[in-house]
Amino acid sequence: MHDSTRIASYVSLASPPWTVLSSTALDEFAEPFARAHRVNLVLLGALIGVVAILFVIFIGRATRSLEEITHAAAAVGRGDRSPSLPRAGLTGPDSAN
Repeated sequence: MHDSTRIASYVSLASPPWTVLSSTALDEFAEPFARAHRVNLVLLGALIGVVAILFVIFIGRATRSLEEITHAAAAVGRGDRSPSLPRAGLTGPDSAN
């Protein structure tokens, strides 16, 4: 047996003096909205995933020179007075060498 939950709507007309009634199963009415909700959730999840990946890439690029400076400071601590330092500005594959 199918779900017996139904949704109905009616309107009373002045001329002719009728009452129009419309009724349908709730599942039949709500399914397009539920499908749209699922699609929106999938799209939102994909967008969050893309943003998270881009954030990780950006943070990695932004902190790369800090890691190089940390290694240079450790080299100075070991007595190396001329460690290699990162160039000022962009570093990495996008920089103009």
